[in-house]
Amino acid sequence: MNSSALQFIRFCVVGVSNGVVDFVVYFVITRFLFTFPEFILPAKAISYLVATLWSYFANRTFTYTRYSWWNRKVLQHRRTRDCIKCRRAARRGEYASVA
Repeated sequence: MNSSALQFIRFCVVGVSNGVVDFVVYFVITRFLFTFPEFILPAKAISYLVATLWSYFANRTFTYTRYSWWNRKVLQHRRTRDCIKCRRAARRGEYASVA
């Protein structure tokens, strides 16, 4: 299985889990915490916010781990110690910035 197919499957898993998180948070708020009808709209807003945050962090850490800022800039730079920028800076006696 290639990388893009695996990434798509991970994205789908995060999307389904997003719906589950939204439903569970809404269910807990409306059934156990606030049972009054006037709390339905704020409960949905809270569950939407929690599910959106869940989806963001799950996609960032699970789906797109290979393409995150940290992996692209810092870790990749540490793996290639003899990059051109570092060699030029070492000749001048300076430190090469990662960005």
